[in-house]
Amino acid sequence: MTDDGSETNGEWPATMGQLLGDLLDEYETFTGQSIDRRDYAELKRAIDTDVVPIAEADRSFFVLGSYGKAEEARLRLVADRLDAVGKPFLLKDLGGFDDLLLWTTQFKVMANRATHIVGLYEHSEGGHEWEAGWLDHEPYRSKLTVLKRDYPDLDPTEEPFDGMFAHFLESLAALGQMHRFDAATEASASEIERGVKAAVREYKADLLGELPPQRRT
Repeated sequence: MTDDGSETNGEWPATMGQLLGDLLDEYETFTGQSIDRRDYAELKRAIDTDVVPIAEADRSFFVLGSYGKAEEARLRLVADRLDAVGKPFLLKDLGGFDDLLLWTTQFKVMANRATHIVGLYEHSEGGHEWEAGWLDHEPYRSKLTVLKRDYPDLDPTEEPFDGMFAHFLESLAALGQMHRFDAATEASASEIERGVKAAVREYKADLLGELPPQRRT
């Protein structure tokens, strides 16, 4: 492919061509519309830069969670820790889709593409309920794992998760698709990061079929 999104030597690599066809089908399914002819070349560029590296990875991790300043830093931490075992990504990193697809359509498309979905949830603010409603169906639910923050200073019913989202998390815990970490309400950033790192280690050990490291007493 050339820089302007045109085909090279009259052909487009089979992997990208299949991705384009699949994505166009998904776009029409999710939006009920056909993509504008003017956006076609832009969509091809977006697939080349954003989707192909994810689709070609043996493992890809769609990392979800809050984009608040402090929380996003911890999402980046999760992605960094998963980089050694696959291709992690955050939705906001896929800039090629920003002017073409609505956020909800981007989410659905990339949830289809990823082999694994990892949610770092410290509260239920920031669109998590909508995400949960979509992910609580196959094939998404079976590839979803949650890293959940527990608040040892609060009663479980007082944690910052509303009823619907809390129920969703409980159902994932019952299925063994959750790794928990403790961080009190007033925990420092370094304390929360330690908990996140421990949860990611447990997730990776589970993913790779390894015994988790022994905890120090």
